[in-house]
Amino acid sequence: MKREVHRIALMVAVLSGVCLGSITASSAAPSVWERARRPNAAAREALVEKADHALNKGEMEKDRAELFGLLFGADAARLGKIEARFMLEEAGGANSPNMTVRLRYAGILRSMANDQKPLNRNGIESAAKIITTVLASRPAPAMALLAWNELALCHALLGQREQEIHAYTEALALEPVGPRRAMLLANRAESYMGLGRLDDAIRGYRESLGSILFIDMYRFGVTTLWGLAVALDRNGDVEDALEHIKLARTYDKLDERIKDDSWFYSPPHDEHWYKALGYWAKARAETNSIDRAFEYGHALEAWERYIDRAPANDPYLALAKVRRRACEIERERKAHSAPKP
Repeated sequence: MKREVHRIALMVAVLSGVCLGSITASSAAPSVWERARRPNAAAREALVEKADHALNKGEMEKDRAELFGLLFGADAARLGKIEARFMLEEAGGANSPNMTVRLRYAGILRSMANDQKPLNRNGIESAAKIITTVLASRPAPAMALLAWNELALCHALLGQREQEIHAYTEALALEPVGPRRAMLLANRAESYMGLGRLDDAIRGYRESLGSILFIDMYRFGVTTLWGLAVALDRNGDVEDALEHIKLARTYDKLDERIKDDSWFYSPPHDEHWYKALGYWAKARAETNSIDRAFEYGHALEAWERYIDRAPANDPYLALAKVRRRACEIERERKAHSAPKP
């Protein structure tokens, strides 16, 4: 399953505009009594702003490096996170009286743990514990929404599907905006698919698509179409699945969204199911027999990788073997029926 993770810079912008903003707005001109009651508040807020700057600078350097084909992009983003983490720790980190600092700190811990290979489960578990303290403080709805979404991502990375579904459901109860609801609905649908609840997954993907406008399809709809395709395939309808991938490519011809680093697969070997269907759809679209055989070969390789890397108890392993054989038969039939180029 594939889930979207807000890039740290985006999370920072949202937190700054909603949560921290609500704090600073109410104390733009603090009284003597306010300063006495919260003597370190201004220093904490200054550290948060510096952390914001470090994170945004790191993300901008990463984007610039990717744009010009440079190699240091990932390092720039990583260093930005490290710098921001130190600043937030100075502001109190996990024990800060400011819940915005705690939530921001937890988000960085989760992101840095997710960046490590293999996945740093201890870091993600630590982030989840911090987020539960934020939620226990009964924060305002805007902060609670961000906290539930962040907690859901932690559970997703840890493979805790039931807890992930609960967190997304809580977030959805607080999110009124269509595109952001679409993302939450799609992510929850991924959780349902992980539990084998394919009817709920398909329903969730369709609800997600129904909550966005055409103008938002590239940003929010493309990967949802891919997720729906995988759910449909696993539910026994490979033809409809391949049609949904074809539809996704009308918005994103080069599959840029499905390759974006703001997404992750859970479990990791699910990546190969997505790739297998993608190559299969490309093979059917090819008119040149050599190119068609090339794409079928990629599809079969992706199926093999899924089968090799899936654990023995994977609920979709048997179906993957069926799909691999069907793809192989289709390739052979096309090879014998197609005219030579």
